Amino acid sequence: MKKKFLVGGALVLVVGLVVVGLTYWPPQEAGKATGMIGKGSLQDIQLQKELWGALSTYEKSFLAAYSDQLAEQPDDPLELVAAFNELAYGVTGPGGLWRKTVPEKFFGCNADQETPACQSLKQSEAQFQRWDKLQQAANEVEQPRDALKFLKAHRAEIDEYLKTMVPVSDSMTSVEATPFFTANIAPNL
Repeated sequence: MKKKFLVGGALVLVVGLVVVGLTYWPPQEAGKATGMIGKGSLQDIQLQKELWGALSTYEKSFLAAYSDQLAEQPDDPLELVAAFNELAYGVTGPGGLWRKTVPEKFFGCNADQETPACQSLKQSEAQFQRWDKLQQAANEVEQPRDALKFLKAHRAEIDEYLKTMVPVSDSMTSVEATPFFTANIAPNL
């Protein structure tokens, strides 16, 4: 008799947990407001996973400081925005690849600003400033909730930036393989 009571009680508990789980899943808007859900919706988690995956391409070149996060892909949108910010600053920021390394190391613009490649880079400043604004917006994000909003709002821009501006490494071969180089610098060489 005691055994039947324990089995019956366990069965009622399991059924109750399933009912509660089904009642609150998927999360409703009201649940988000009251904090009755986990760290994010499935779409939010998928977004973060995709962006961590995209950033992992640059682990060895521009994001070595984020190798642990890139390996773990944590459910932390703030850390993801910080990694993107780091990448953007290193690629198109004032001392980054396109504004310092490429002009000085690859084209000698510090010695002769009048070469076609140097002129092309100078004419690309408006494009760099566009990316500066995105990087600055990322830099200003301080809360996980705001980070998730930033990622959602700027997903298309982030994807475009990664596909267009960011080479796999800081080598000349990788730089030449970017769509930005192909469209803006190569025609003038």
